[in-house]
Amino acid sequence: MFYRDTWAEVNLDAFQHNVRYLQEKINGKALFAVIKANAYGHGDGMIAKEAIRLGCPVLCVSSLDEAISLRNQGIDSDVFILGFTNPHTIETVLRYNVITTVPSLEWMKHIVKYSVEGLRLHIKVNTGMNRLGVNTLAEIKEILALAEANGCLVEGIFTHFRSSGWNVQGTQDQYDLFKSLVKSSGFSFKWIHCANSDAILSFDDSFCNAARAGIALFGLSDIVHENKHLQEVIRLYSRVSLIRSLKQGERVGYDETYTAQNDESIAVIPLGYADGFSRSNQNHYCHIGVKPALIVGKICMDQLMIRCDESVKMGDIVEFIGEHRSIADIESETGITPCETMTALSDRIPRVYIKDNKVIGDINPRINRTDFIKD
Repeated sequence: MFYRDTWAEVNLDAFQHNVRYLQEKINGKALFAVIKANAYGHGDGMIAKEAIRLGCPVLCVSSLDEAISLRNQGIDSDVFILGFTNPHTIETVLRYNVITTVPSLEWMKHIVKYSVEGLRLHIKVNTGMNRLGVNTLAEIKEILALAEANGCLVEGIFTHFRSSGWNVQGTQDQYDLFKSLVKSSGFSFKWIHCANSDAILSFDDSFCNAARAGIALFGLSDIVHENKHLQEVIRLYSRVSLIRSLKQGERVGYDETYTAQNDESIAVIPLGYADGFSRSNQNHYCHIGVKPALIVGKICMDQLMIRCDESVKMGDIVEFIGEHRSIADIESETGITPCETMTALSDRIPRVYIKDNKVIGDINPRINRTDFIKD
């Protein structure tokens, strides 16, 4: 249920298509579904449910907060925190049965000061990204020793590529270093993973037994020729609130950035930058049916204005992301990356879910933040 005429459609058929395509690409490896940042703006609970149904054994999030969000929505599968977890929260990690990353030897030394028996861990290896991760074999071995001595379960080891979409040699160098360190550790890890979305689509990995897909799950990749095999999952719509007739020379919006060149019609739409629709979209086109309509004036917090013709009526549907203007188009026009466009879509926007080409329900986080569609 929602009462504001702005919504996002999430096509679960397209999501399934992408998952199946990626599973084929990794040739028998496990596909970990990266659903951090509210599943890249698509709604973490429903996307988690679909990923599990499609055979993804592990759901990856950025933080303990995101992991708890999934647990609160009834998701009981393996959830893995990719980012930093404060050692003071380890008791909560254990209570929610969440797998967490070992980002450094220093971190490991901190957490074993607590009662950590049964804590499930993946060791992060820094092979060149230079964010989280240990650097040496000696650190890996010391972490393994501390884990064994304190009853922790080291289930996995992983690294992250910094430029797998274009730097083939750099990716190969990272991969070779990771492979060497894992082999030299002499430890039998349940999960070994390094490939992100772009590496799944472009890099030959015969060593790992799992891969992590994020943005490609939702239909996009930096590997341009692969985008034709993927389907964008989310669309953004609103409706015309009212039509205003302007005389030549009248101005529109804050700071007078648009002046009517002729007598013309302006439609007001309940979509703004507080919904995550960037002001960079000003002077670009949305669509009413198949007709393009120019976004004019500065995009406001809650509303924006578009130039339209006399055929447009109050209540007409306006497409801002979809068949006529994709997320990839937005990047080429504005420079806003697909990840930014999708994750920026705020919880003011209800998500309407499509499956088997039918609407199966909607989620409105402002009315009920933990509800999602049940079987």
